[in-house]
Amino acid sequence: MAHVISAPAGVSLTARIHAAFAGVVVSWMKARDFQQTFKELDALTDHELYDIGVRRCDIGDIARRHVYG
Repeated sequence: MAHVISAPAGVSLTARIHAAFAGVVVSWMKARDFQQTFKELDALTDHELYDIGVRRCDIGDIARRHVYG
């Protein structure tokens, strides 16, 4: 019995590696943006957060929605 593994026509190994690397870079950039957003919001005082209508416990959710949609 023989098994055949085929890749889509026209998609080279180099192109697939490049796409995978690009995906890793995008993921890394989003993670960095999340950390930066979280850090900036977390640095605000409770009074400043209250002024903009944000509870401290919601900072993670806000940063996640900002970066990941």
